[in-house]
Amino acid sequence: MMLNLIARKSQSDFFNFLSALNETGQKHVVVGLIGADVVAKIKTVYESGTGVGHIPGEDAELLEYMREMFQSDGIVVKPLNELLSCNGCTVSGVREGSIEITITCENVESLGNLRELNDSGKLEQMLNEAFCPQFANKGLKSLQLAIPNEQFEQCAGTFAECIPMTSEHRKALLSSEERLMDKVMVSDDFLDKLSLCQQRRQAIETAATQERQVKTLVDIVSRRPDSAFTQLLNALKATNQHEAAAIIVGDSTSDDIEDTLHETRTEDVRDKAGHDLETLLRLIRKAEVGCSDEGFWPVFNRICITARDVAKSYQHLREQTPGKTT
Repeated sequence: MMLNLIARKSQSDFFNFLSALNETGQKHVVVGLIGADVVAKIKTVYESGTGVGHIPGEDAELLEYMREMFQSDGIVVKPLNELLSCNGCTVSGVREGSIEITITCENVESLGNLRELNDSGKLEQMLNEAFCPQFANKGLKSLQLAIPNEQFEQCAGTFAECIPMTSEHRKALLSSEERLMDKVMVSDDFLDKLSLCQQRRQAIETAATQERQVKTLVDIVSRRPDSAFTQLLNALKATNQHEAAAIIVGDSTSDDIEDTLHETRTEDVRDKAGHDLETLLRLIRKAEVGCSDEGFWPVFNRICITARDVAKSYQHLREQTPGKTT
């Protein structure tokens, strides 16, 4: 309903709507509506008495002409606009900085199309065909187009960050909400690891109880892009809340998690006991064959210390596995 209302408003209202989305940390919605940008730099090359050069005054006039043509879909840019449109792209802005053209790509596929147009030289060729004839009498020889690889990577990164949350991830979050109520500790350290605007963070922090904090957290994250799901899991693990992370991904029940942790601790103790025993036997063999240069008493002391470690390790092992013999 909101989009229908915005669609009836002016272009400036639409841009204000996009700005409001960006300011409230909803960049993924903006990307879903209009796509992501790639900035292309244009260098002008002029014929002059001193060779090829750059003329700021003429560049300013060319920039204004470009801006006017793209905004009005003028006849000189129609072939270029049609080419871009067929490939899911559009020129959304022309600004200073020498001359910079902002090309908006609808999605990852259109970003790939733009890269192909740039790499093949087709985009530069059509820019030259559109604008050079109009400024030939001012000495404009050609336009050189440059789109750094970083621009394509940045745009691809934006699309990756703004992929809508999958239904599986949203379902995993919402279905685990009740079980997370007493498992998640919402601390400053934990919230620092989540990309939340101040408004959303405050909503979580000011919730009346821990249960309300967790409910608000789940509700907010479930409405974020898919990257927020992974970010939440990473934040839980980084703050030693592994049980909560396991509940969300559905690895096991709470009892299963405790059993797994117990088995891991038991295995660690068993490994240490085995290592201590091997060390003790090695020292005894050295003493028996008299191959140590340390003398009797140093070796004897080491045997005593290691024997004590072995005894402690096996005592711990019995405590970890009550009722079992090792």
